[in-house]
Amino acid sequence: MDTPRDLKKAYLEEKIAPFIPSGTELVTPPCKYFDVCGGCQLQHIPYSAQLEWKRNHLLHLLKAKGIEASDITDKTRGSSETALAYRNKADFSARTWDGQVHLGYRPHGGKGELVEADECPIVLPAVNKALAAIRESLPLAPALAKKLVSVVVRCSLYENKSAILYHSKHKDESVYETLTRKACEIDENLAGGTFVKKRKEYIYGTSELTEKVDHVELTYSVRSFFQANPQLLPELCKAVKELTEPCDKGVMMDIFCGVGLFALYLSSSFEEIYGIESAPCSVAMATKNAEKNGVKSVKFVRDMAQERFRQFMATGIEPGLVILDPPRSGLGEIVVESLNSLRPSPVLVLVSCNPHTLADDISGLTAGGYKLERVIPVDMFPQTEHLEVVARLTR
Repeated sequence: MDTPRDLKKAYLEEKIAPFIPSGTELVTPPCKYFDVCGGCQLQHIPYSAQLEWKRNHLLHLLKAKGIEASDITDKTRGSSETALAYRNKADFSARTWDGQVHLGYRPHGGKGELVEADECPIVLPAVNKALAAIRESLPLAPALAKKLVSVVVRCSLYENKSAILYHSKHKDESVYETLTRKACEIDENLAGGTFVKKRKEYIYGTSELTEKVDHVELTYSVRSFFQANPQLLPELCKAVKELTEPCDKGVMMDIFCGVGLFALYLSSSFEEIYGIESAPCSVAMATKNAEKNGVKSVKFVRDMAQERFRQFMATGIEPGLVILDPPRSGLGEIVVESLNSLRPSPVLVLVSCNPHTLADDISGLTAGGYKLERVIPVDMFPQTEHLEVVARLTR
């Protein structure tokens, strides 16, 4: 039976090696668990070469869809100063043996022993600190044996505090309060934790964190989506703003808007902005963030993208710009078909954290009459094969 180490070695040789720039001398990975952990794939490559690798891989995926984009794709933007200790979120899997609950990362391939790293070099120190506090507290919660599924830890670089989200089959909320209370005593930067049962949230302390991106303060729940690299967020926002030019400055739509990052960052550039998001938690946070930042030109609405497109077309409003920041699964066929048939705007700026689904989405949009004009890769995920990409399309 193949071990995680064997599987990862084969993966690196087959999927990673072909896109390493010629002449690159490999280095010793900074993490001692690199050869078995499923989290990182590029730690053995110098960071400058990682940036080239990501552009090469992105161009390969686009070319596989019939899209030649080398002349319109920028060099990958990133910083060696933040190539480690950058990530504000980690999802720790839970497994039970010898009567004890253990937390760690999944091994490469998903099967095999849990990788119980004492610390992870790519997460912010606050995440490692919170994990240590939770591990120390777990003996107080024996009822979670074989019931706890995972623990998500998120932290704020701006506030230097963290919060916990529990995923578990054990439904007695008092257990999580006891566990969180003890962990907060151990880690003074741990602000609280949350557990959801039957759509009701049980919170000890607080489950909200605040990050600052240039001039914008954004509060989000540990349950809601937020970008994982706060240090590179200003660079990502600048790339998005760069690709909005030129466009009509009247109305903008921000689809899959989350807690309002791009809508609020660009609020001074447009007369009116509509943020569309399907998650009620994120919509509530986005509305609060608009109030906090004194922005009155933005309205956040809970809705599905394709439904909001139809409503806008019915009212005769045509946005000068539509920003789309879908989940890793991409826009999907329904949204792509809606964009192609309804054509809500002459300019689309597509933000994606998954180059594979981005290639699918761009292929579908160009087949429907949109033209890919420019692509900016931003390395929001150093040491891993993942990449944030911002693309501008016009019709």
